[in-house]
Amino acid sequence: MVNTRMHLVVASAWLLALVAMFAAPAAVGMSIPFSAAIAGLLLTGIPLAVFLLLFRGAAPQTIGQILYDTEHSPTVDGGQPPRRDR
Repeated sequence: MVNTRMHLVVASAWLLALVAMFAAPAAVGMSIPFSAAIAGLLLTGIPLAVFLLLFRGAAPQTIGQILYDTEHSPTVDGGQPPRRDR
Protein backbone atom coordinates (compact mmCIF):
# COMPACT_ATOMS: atom_id res chain seq x y z
CA MET A 1 0.00 0.00 0.00
CA VAL A 2 1.31 3.43 -0.91
CA ASN A 3 1.56 5.78 2.06
CA THR A 4 1.82 9.08 0.15
CA ARG A 5 -0.31 12.16 0.45
CA MET A 6 -1.87 11.95 -2.98
CA HIS A 7 -3.88 15.14 -2.62
CA LEU A 8 -0.66 17.16 -2.40
CA VAL A 9 0.59 15.60 -5.63
CA VAL A 10 -2.70 16.34 -7.38
CA ALA A 11 -2.79 19.93 -6.08
CA SER A 12 0.80 20.51 -7.21
CA ALA A 13 0.05 19.16 -10.68
CA TRP A 14 -3.07 21.32 -10.86
CA LEU A 15 -1.11 24.47 -9.97
CA LEU A 16 1.64 23.58 -12.43
CA ALA A 17 -0.97 23.22 -15.18
CA LEU A 18 -2.44 26.59 -14.19
CA VAL A 19 0.95 28.29 -14.41
CA ALA A 20 1.68 26.64 -17.76
CA MET A 21 -1.70 27.69 -19.10
CA PHE A 22 -1.01 31.37 -18.42
CA ALA A 23 2.77 31.43 -18.83
CA ALA A 24 2.94 29.79 -22.27
CA PRO A 25 0.91 32.44 -24.14
CA ALA A 26 2.63 35.23 -22.20
CA ALA A 27 6.06 33.82 -23.06
CA VAL A 28 5.21 33.80 -26.76
CA GLY A 29 4.11 37.41 -26.58
CA MET A 30 0.35 37.04 -26.67
CA SER A 31 -1.62 39.38 -24.50
CA ILE A 32 -4.03 37.90 -22.00
CA PRO A 33 -7.09 40.09 -21.40
CA PHE A 34 -7.89 40.86 -17.77
CA SER A 35 -11.32 39.25 -18.00
CA ALA A 36 -9.84 36.02 -19.38
CA ALA A 37 -7.24 35.96 -16.61
CA ILE A 38 -9.89 36.40 -13.91
CA ALA A 39 -12.14 33.77 -15.49
CA GLY A 40 -9.22 31.34 -15.76
CA LEU A 41 -8.20 31.88 -12.16
CA LEU A 42 -11.76 31.36 -10.94
CA LEU A 43 -12.33 28.26 -13.06
CA THR A 44 -9.09 26.66 -11.92
CA GLY A 45 -8.75 28.03 -8.39
CA ILE A 46 -12.21 27.17 -7.06
CA PRO A 47 -12.04 23.41 -7.84
CA LEU A 48 -8.55 23.26 -6.32
CA ALA A 49 -9.75 24.97 -3.13
CA VAL A 50 -12.72 22.59 -2.86
CA PHE A 51 -10.42 19.61 -3.44
CA LEU A 52 -8.01 20.71 -0.72
CA LEU A 53 -10.86 21.35 1.72
CA LEU A 54 -12.28 17.88 1.14
CA PHE A 55 -8.97 16.03 1.44
CA ARG A 56 -7.13 18.05 4.06
CA GLY A 57 -6.94 15.38 6.76
CA ALA A 58 -4.12 12.97 7.37
CA ALA A 59 -4.22 9.56 5.80
CA PRO A 60 -5.87 6.91 7.99
CA GLN A 61 -3.58 4.57 9.87
CA THR A 62 -2.94 1.12 8.51
CA ILE A 63 -3.73 -1.92 10.63
CA GLY A 64 0.01 -2.48 11.11
CA GLN A 65 0.46 1.01 12.55
CA ILE A 66 -2.48 0.54 14.90
CA LEU A 67 -1.17 -2.81 16.16
CA TYR A 68 2.35 -1.43 16.61
CA ASP A 69 1.08 1.55 18.61
CA THR A 70 -1.04 -0.76 20.77
CA GLU A 71 1.83 -3.14 21.52
CA HIS A 72 4.35 -0.39 22.25
CA SER A 73 2.21 1.98 24.31
CA PRO A 74 3.42 2.59 27.87
CA THR A 75 1.28 1.32 30.74
CA VAL A 76 -0.01 3.29 33.71
CA ASP A 77 2.22 1.49 36.25
CA GLY A 78 5.65 3.01 35.64
CA GLY A 79 5.50 3.76 31.95
CA GLN A 80 7.03 0.49 30.79
CA PRO A 81 5.31 -1.86 28.37
CA PRO A 82 4.26 -5.22 29.82
CA ARG A 83 6.97 -7.90 30.05
CA ARG A 84 6.66 -10.96 27.94
CA ASP A 85 8.30 -14.02 29.44
CA ARG A 86 8.65 -16.70 26.82
